[in-house]
Amino acid sequence: MTVKKPDCTGQRFGLLTVLGIAEKRSKDNRQLWRLQCDCGKIIERPRSNFATHKNLSCGCQKRLRQIQRNQQRAKPDCTGQRFGMLLVLGLGSSHPKHGRLWKVLCDCGNIVESTRTNLDSGRQISCGCRGKQILVDSRRPIDIKRVRFGDLVAIALTGKKDLYNQPTWKLQCDCGNTCKISLKILNSKCKYNSNVNCGNRADHPENHCSYPPNPLPYPPEAGELLIKYLPLTELNYPLIDTAVEDEKRDRLLRAAWILAYRRSQGEEISELHEKRYIYKSLRYCSIDVFWRRKLEQHGGFLYDVNGIKRQIGSTMTDLTSNNYPVIEAQGIINVPNNPVSKHLRFRRC
Repeated sequence: MTVKKPDCTGQRFGLLTVLGIAEKRSKDNRQLWRLQCDCGKIIERPRSNFATHKNLSCGCQKRLRQIQRNQQRAKPDCTGQRFGMLLVLGLGSSHPKHGRLWKVLCDCGNIVESTRTNLDSGRQISCGCRGKQILVDSRRPIDIKRVRFGDLVAIALTGKKDLYNQPTWKLQCDCGNTCKISLKILNSKCKYNSNVNCGNRADHPENHCSYPPNPLPYPPEAGELLIKYLPLTELNYPLIDTAVEDEKRDRLLRAAWILAYRRSQGEEISELHEKRYIYKSLRYCSIDVFWRRKLEQHGGFLYDVNGIKRQIGSTMTDLTSNNYPVIEAQGIINVPNNPVSKHLRFRRC
């Protein structure tokens, strides 16, 4: 048996005042009461909704609290402030997703709208014109006119590109010659070499190092290097022709003399560079021996697949090993476990 509750007409529950029983009933067949809020709005609710002190207003208090929280979170007015290239003019339109937008004026003259978050974080500093300008500047070559790189002075762009697809510049050398080099090559040359010029052999002979013939007698410094790296010329495979070993000794003899000569001229050569130079000099000896014999057998001529006679290395075949000078291997003849022939020949003199 349901208990009939007393009439609550005229009572107050929070901001709500009960006016009386409503004519309609709720969807679940509950009795509705007409209520008037202090804001003037009249609503209809069941008794359990307001008597339990769950909802003590028509909803205006909730909206008021939300407005107060938004005002507390809201940042101060930034009208007149500058963010990068943007000057804030005032509030703009409202966006359904980003909220209130701000109207800003760019230095280029465009007026756009942006969110306060983008302005404060620096995510947007222009209307978009700065990004386009940066893209154009990145594709535009750097102006190096009248800039000096060693002995070279940039004159003007040539309008052409080099093999690396870089714009080339016309440069004037102190010797009077002109050359065409890209800025990328110039920077790499200045990084590893303080003497940058046009590279003409006649006007700049210091760029083209030419070593004199091996001296007689052989210097002891070069002999020490020859003893040190002589095991590299030995072949561990008996099936390989001994001509490859002779070729390696010829190259080692020349490489040891070049290193000794460079050090005598005051150049500082580390042990790592020395080892790399020696190993580089001894590369492809077997290939050179093979092709030299091939050319000598055919009289300086080789035939391709189609049988066409082509001359290759005629200057090489004109000079045999007997035409090269002989250097006495002083101080390195009696090397233990490394028998060396009495005379060593070299071809690069």
